[in-house]
Amino acid sequence: AKPDLTIDEFKILHEKATLEFKNGYCTNINSCIVKAASGKWNFRPNISNSSDNNDTKFNRVLKGKVNYYLDYYSIGSCSKDEILGKFLNECQKYEESLVNAYYTQLKEKLESP
Repeated sequence: AKPDLTIDEFKILHEKATLEFKNGYCTNINSCIVKAASGKWNFRPNISNSSDNNDTKFNRVLKGKVNYYLDYYSIGSCSKDEILGKFLNECQKYEESLVNAYYTQLKEKLESP
């Protein structure tokens, strides 16, 4: 995308792309870097990087995923184990302790009548 890209420029792009990935704005770090180097990607500004803000966002995202998978299970197309596996697979990029808490919550809700 940009043959004259220096190592320092690449490091900056990589850090920004990693942040975009962690915040859920992109699904692949490599493609984000390539698009950014070619000028086809605009990074979101970091208004605040506080962990409280991120934790609130992650809680909201994971709670939404729990509700999504509960609805998905109610359709009746997957077993409880498949739902739990899909949830864990989709939440790999989040903090493990937070995912485990929501996994337990999802498991309890799936097993309750």
